[in-house]
Amino acid sequence: MNRPSCCSLVIDRWNRRLATGRDMLWSPTIRAAPVAGTPWVDVFCRGCGTSRAIDLRTVDRHPLASVGKLTLKQLADYPIVTYVFSISGRSSLLALFETAGLSLNVALTARDADVIKTYVRVGLGVGILAKIAVDPIIDSDLLTLDAAHLFEGHTTWIGFRRGTLLRAYMYEFVELLAPHLAPKLVRSAEKADTQEKVGRLLTSLEVPLRDHA
Repeated sequence: MNRPSCCSLVIDRWNRRLATGRDMLWSPTIRAAPVAGTPWVDVFCRGCGTSRAIDLRTVDRHPLASVGKLTLKQLADYPIVTYVFSISGRSSLLALFETAGLSLNVALTARDADVIKTYVRVGLGVGILAKIAVDPIIDSDLLTLDAAHLFEGHTTWIGFRRGTLLRAYMYEFVELLAPHLAPKLVRSAEKADTQEKVGRLLTSLEVPLRDHA
């Protein structure tokens, strides 16, 4: 079966599921639509429940696609869609641009990476998000640029109320997110009555680094 036929089947199957009102996990990639001869794609945001139809014939290649090494100045030229800023202190992202003498035009912030990507797809702005949040297959319609040289790494914290009964699946989730935090170690941390004692338990641990963007 040739590629246009395969893409047409994907589009038709997606449209049939949409017509039945069944919950959609994702739409066909934007690349598949024009190949199948379907220039219109409806982008739905599960976060806010809104949708927007896009005529792919009017979508131009983004100017940032032709840049070599991305700079803060280039990012400052576009509206930005990114994560919700910290409520406990000054945003490191805003501080980074201010230090460089640049003003950051934030179009939207969201806690969910899928919401950020949805609004990037509808043309609201340029998204800044973690590399781990980008799926090379599902998000193949998005242009991704490496920005690791622009931003410092961030530490992800796992927190729970002291004295809370943790279920087995909770320990499994913690270990999936942070393999260095084995259930036995987490249980030991639970028994500590102060944060200082928790800190001493974790002193010898080496926090793993993951790729970021």
